[in-house]
Amino acid sequence: MYYSIFLRKGTVEMTISTGFSKGLALFLADCCLQAYNLFSFKGAFSAPPGYSLVASIMAAPAGAIDAYGFIIESPESIVISFRGSRSNPDWIADAAILQTYFPYTRIKLNIHSGFAAIYNACRKQIMDILNTLSSSKQLYITGHSLGGALAVLCALDTAANTAYSNPVMYNFGSPRVGSPQFVQTYNEVVNNSARIVNTNDIVPLLPPAAVQPPLSNQLLYYRHVKDSIKITVQTGSIARNHWVENYMNGIRAMS
Repeated sequence: MYYSIFLRKGTVEMTISTGFSKGLALFLADCCLQAYNLFSFKGAFSAPPGYSLVASIMAAPAGAIDAYGFIIESPESIVISFRGSRSNPDWIADAAILQTYFPYTRIKLNIHSGFAAIYNACRKQIMDILNTLSSSKQLYITGHSLGGALAVLCALDTAANTAYSNPVMYNFGSPRVGSPQFVQTYNEVVNNSARIVNTNDIVPLLPPAAVQPPLSNQLLYYRHVKDSIKITVQTGSIARNHWVENYMNGIRAMS
């Protein structure tokens, strides 16, 4: 398995769910780290051995185009990896807690409008690329923070609308993405899903389970998708408790 980070100090505890793969989680968390590197170093990142870059995932949800992740491929598998928030359009999207429809299922499902704007902006590129690759390969979808939310949307979309009917989704430090009805549909359609959560990370607590928008009497409800894998990493810093590097620290300590 391929790892490429230096782990910071912190206290670690863990809870492991049946069927969860520690090795796969570490591999995909490292892919999330490389998605940040792709953005920060303007296209430069370290692909895992045996994998080659298919495309950078580009989107312009607020007018300025940014890299939100990448698609890589090996002889056996395909990985779609999304980064978390790094730019002003990302912070604006995070704060857009009103809900909109997820347009890629037959029934109307409500999701976070900010996450929807980013996913809608890159969805055509992702689908066009997947159509050129072999659907006999295993598809893995991953993301950290905002990228974890995008991974959830992408997993449901690909499972429902492509030949990749059994994607594996692992995300890290993801916020809530959609309504109870959205979550129910996701849980029914996406068979292999793991949501890794540091119990000292505040981002998975957002948006709140019930939100009342300003100047409205309507409550919006948010829920998490399955399955929760809990680790506890305490660094003494709210920000560092959310870092993907420290998620890897927690996963590595699993027995």
